[in-house]
Amino acid sequence: MKKSDAACSAIHAASSETQVITAIRHYLSTLEASEVALLPREIVDFGLGHTEDAVQSALYLVHTQMLRLGDTPEAAMLNDVTLVFSTAARRLAALAKDTT
Repeated sequence: MKKSDAACSAIHAASSETQVITAIRHYLSTLEASEVALLPREIVDFGLGHTEDAVQSALYLVHTQMLRLGDTPEAAMLNDVTLVFSTAARRLAALAKDTT
């Protein structure tokens, strides 16, 4: 199973915002230095202090991914990370809806 698939599974199973952020942090910690080097510097530097950070990162990654379409290792890595962050953003939205 790909790391991004495992992360998305953990995110889907999360029952709180904290669990979603923990799943993203775990995913990022499993990336090799060579994989992290393929990510936009803004994502690496941004951090995940709050749920809003995950949503902002997801939107930034989607935008970046749309600009870098192609068949390169960078595009493939960006696709995986975009999948994880966009899955987290959707889950966070669902959790927020459940609490209001």
